[in-house]
Amino acid sequence: MSRKFFVGIEGGATHSTAVLVDHEGTILAELGNQPATNLWALGMDQCAILIKEVMSRVMVQGGLSADEKLSGLGLCLSGCEDEHSNEKFRQILAKIVKNADSISVASDTKGPLAAATESGGVVLIAGTGSNCLLTNPDGSGTRCGGWGYLLGDEGSAWWIANRAIKFYMDDEDKFMEAPYDTTFVGQAIMRHFNITERSNLLQHSYQRFEKAFYADLTSKIAEGAKAGDKLCLHLFEMAGDMLARHLIAVSPKIDKALYDGRFGLPVLSVGSVWKSWEFLKPGFVKTLQLDTNNPKLPKFSLLKLTVSSAFGAACIGCKEFALPRKYEEIVQVFYSYPPSTTRG
Repeated sequence: MSRKFFVGIEGGATHSTAVLVDHEGTILAELGNQPATNLWALGMDQCAILIKEVMSRVMVQGGLSADEKLSGLGLCLSGCEDEHSNEKFRQILAKIVKNADSISVASDTKGPLAAATESGGVVLIAGTGSNCLLTNPDGSGTRCGGWGYLLGDEGSAWWIANRAIKFYMDDEDKFMEAPYDTTFVGQAIMRHFNITERSNLLQHSYQRFEKAFYADLTSKIAEGAKAGDKLCLHLFEMAGDMLARHLIAVSPKIDKALYDGRFGLPVLSVGSVWKSWEFLKPGFVKTLQLDTNNPKLPKFSLLKLTVSSAFGAACIGCKEFALPRKYEEIVQVFYSYPPSTTRG
């Protein structure tokens, strides 16, 4: 077989990652911290130009020329939830990218699952935003979330940051008392936004609003949780509750066959918020009633990828060609229910 090359790009609201893969599943190059490629934030034309630039860069890093023939280009981008819009974007991109035999466009929720399993499961994203996608073995499924910060993003870094600010502002206004002391959170807000007065938050919330920067306040809330600050711990417990609710929302559509694998229902947990699992766990466990005799999910495992989600995008870009994957090396289990569920 002649050597085939595939590029996969995973694009979020904050940044994008690209990989160059050959037909044996070997990652030849990986580029992180590339520009954000959210379709709706940039517009289709600008997004297509950025995709072309990122694709060319990862190819050159992998030792190919930027115009080398690709067997497939796979894109898993935030905001690509609608098949009609995805096809429109694919056609725009095809006019710019002339050296790919095929181009596939899908939601950023589909990349992790494509990398980790061929039989389906759930992807639960909690990064700058949040989203949840169920895919059954027969390709059917459903989703919850993915509506952006104005209509959703519950349990995400944006959501945690926004709740932290609201607790602080409402408490200071004597409008609604926060459940715990706001001293640490208030100081964290001032440091993060480099301000000295609450009124200075207005420019960051409106005229100079940047979702990713706003959401990054959550990293300081995580520091507070590690230090034992009660309000920070409460915020992460609330986020754990929200993430669990995503799973409950899709659970009626789960094919029972998904519970039969060695991991039970595989839940790919993607995004920076999952790094604070120890603080999410109390709210997550409570909402799923895992400490009772009537759990909301009978058997599942939370998994994290050991490779970039962009590898999953490359898998999607393969079309009819099945890219080899060593699943035991691609995923790690960080929580299972019940605890006796086989660890990978």
